[in-house]
Amino acid sequence: MYIADKIKTAEEKYLEALEEFFKSRWCDTFLPSHDISHHIRVWNYSKELLEYISGYGSPCICPDPEKLLIACCLHDLGMAENNGIRHGMQSSRLCRQFLLENNLAPAKFRDVVYAIRYHDRKDHEYTEGKYDLMTLLNAADDLDAFGITGIYRYAEICLTRGISFGSLGSVILKSAGERFLNFETVFGKSGEITVIHRQRYLVLKDFYNSYNIKSKECDFNGPPEGECGVIRIISEMITERIPPENILSHPEKLMGDDFIFKFFRCLYGEVKSGNGYSNK
Repeated sequence: MYIADKIKTAEEKYLEALEEFFKSRWCDTFLPSHDISHHIRVWNYSKELLEYISGYGSPCICPDPEKLLIACCLHDLGMAENNGIRHGMQSSRLCRQFLLENNLAPAKFRDVVYAIRYHDRKDHEYTEGKYDLMTLLNAADDLDAFGITGIYRYAEICLTRGISFGSLGSVILKSAGERFLNFETVFGKSGEITVIHRQRYLVLKDFYNSYNIKSKECDFNGPPEGECGVIRIISEMITERIPPENILSHPEKLMGDDFIFKFFRCLYGEVKSGNGYSNK
């Protein structure tokens, strides 16, 4: 069976049940950076990776798409209970609940539970051409940390965890740099897919490099401008519980600075596209 067929079969079997299970546990948690839309984007990136490494039509030699789908859709669900860095334990427990509720033997999905439990540990060994379940889950998860969506997602989770405006840029640049290096290690520096996603990584890198420079003199209480204004508005979105797909319904926050308006228009396009690419 070819990879496209395996992906289709996996979605037909589990996607609806996974979404329903996720939403039933997420409830009123406000953390758009890690809600169901993030998990669907991670799955979409996983499909992109699966198709790439299988040669777009070659017989599948990749991890089981059914297992990868379950891992993608549940890996951060534990953040409904613990939004800290180490949330894998809670996510893996909820994964086991999903398996039992759907009459799936946990013993057959040990690798899925393991990958979810330890996906938040960034000391996983990365090797070029090694496409195991843990590696593909982490790679797809990392891809959602780049681009305009990544700028928003990083800012939201870091601010939620109490990281200050002054430290924000440096913390994010370090983390994002490590994520892209891991991706580059697995897929090669000159691989077609690496070239594509390097551009998305550079969008985030350029933004936070500029933010680091400007934040040293920025008055975060004044009229929002540029990169610092974007971060200030994201902070307000957290306080006022405004998800990114609703930000264009608050034009009063975006007027007065063309950079800010264009940023949030692109963010809206990426979020609505469902795969982290802007459809401007």
